[in-house]
Amino acid sequence: MIISLLPEAIGVMFGFGYIIFAIKENRICWILGFFSSAIFCVIFFTSRIYMQSTLQVFYCLMSVYGWINWGQGNASVKITAIKLRQHFYAIFFIFMMVYIFSWVFTKLSYEYIFLDLCIAMIALCATYLTSKKFLQCWDYWLVVDALTIYLLVSKDLHISALLYVIYFVMSLVGRYQWINKMNAI
Repeated sequence: MIISLLPEAIGVMFGFGYIIFAIKENRICWILGFFSSAIFCVIFFTSRIYMQSTLQVFYCLMSVYGWINWGQGNASVKITAIKLRQHFYAIFFIFMMVYIFSWVFTKLSYEYIFLDLCIAMIALCATYLTSKKFLQCWDYWLVVDALTIYLLVSKDLHISALLYVIYFVMSLVGRYQWINKMNAI
């Protein structure tokens, strides 16, 4: 039992490191995020949460993009706010993708498919916003984290759910710190 929890615990540690360094705008976060995502890709696939598993592959790819985009120093990309119109586009994208994938995955009916799709699509937007250092990424992450906690507890992945509880709290901290940094400029 303890050995089977080891990959999940390691993924949680890498994930915790990711969010700490993301809040500090340190690009090391992308390396930690890559390893956490690779581990959770396997965990979620074996738990039959397929969109979450696929999302982890996306996170791995975005980790490479984020590493490159954030450049050599913390100041290479500045924290900015997105416009209301951009929120509209993001929300439209989320709804359209959930609708399309719901239609595509009708043959893949498994428990929580709609919730899984919603989380994945919101997380796609949140990850992109994070890579561009848009302040509102934290708002999207709060929604992702809350929904993911419910999903993981429902699938008896309690250690992973604990990571998302930590993510939720740290997203509040990250939002606060990024607001302060943005306003200090």
